Amino acid sequence: MMNFEYRSPRTPLGLFVGAWAIWSLYAIWTSGIDWQSGGAIATVGGFTAVCLGCLVWAIGATTGDSLERPIPYRRLMQLFGGLGILFLGGLALVVFL
Repeated sequence: MMNFEYRSPRTPLGLFVGAWAIWSLYAIWTSGIDWQSGGAIATVGGFTAVCLGCLVWAIGATTGDSLERPIPYRRLMQLFGGLGILFLGGLALVVFL
């Protein structure tokens, strides 16, 4: 269970990163994506994966829960980071082939 009473020094940064991630996801998903373009799909997928990883970190930093239980947060950030790398590889294949 998350402990909302404990505040770490990372709380303001977590709030800022969370707000940035939510705003960025809204901006990219409402920008009129060309779903026929492989490069656009790879770019949006990679950006979404990175933003979701940042959002996981921001939630853990803001609530202080990542200090108490770091393993689930680390695993989720690794998952979204790996997805971002896969989409980056897909973007490279689309652009250079």
